[in-house]
Amino acid sequence: MKMAELVNKISQISTYETKPYIDDVEIIDLEKAAIPSRFKDRQDTPRNLMRSFLTSLNQYSTIITDLDGKIIYFNKYSEELLGYSAKEVVNKKDVLLFSKMEGSRKGMADYRAKAIQQGYDEREKTIITKNGKEVDMDLCFAPLKDSESKITAFVGIARPKSLRTSFVMR
Repeated sequence: MKMAELVNKISQISTYETKPYIDDVEIIDLEKAAIPSRFKDRQDTPRNLMRSFLTSLNQYSTIITDLDGKIIYFNKYSEELLGYSAKEVVNKKDVLLFSKMEGSRKGMADYRAKAIQQGYDEREKTIITKNGKEVDMDLCFAPLKDSESKITAFVGIARPKSLRTSFVMR
């Protein structure tokens, strides 16, 4: 829900100020960002925004797990990419099913620790599909927090490296 609210706020910014961040990087100060009044009274609920956000990620594998590693969300693209139906994996505990790494339990602990420390973890990863095919992926893994900033779940968003696009900023 917090991610949905943040994405919604960012999408409505008309002017902004920056503030210092890590390694001399400047980031947008959301507290000082101006949002036009036409957006301030929107009726979109965080739940609707989150549903819309997840639905719009139709070219990204999106998997959400609870704190114990049980899959609680598995999107349509994950089904297409990995070859498993949501029925086969939702409420199952192990996303390591898709993993190609030695000491996978330790690997997941590393993802979680880094994601908790930094707010996310990005890396390249090879996953295994249901039929045994290996696919190289770009993965972003992040904790999801409730309204009291307590971590309640983790989300992994991934895309095959073969679908990478380059963006030119002008």
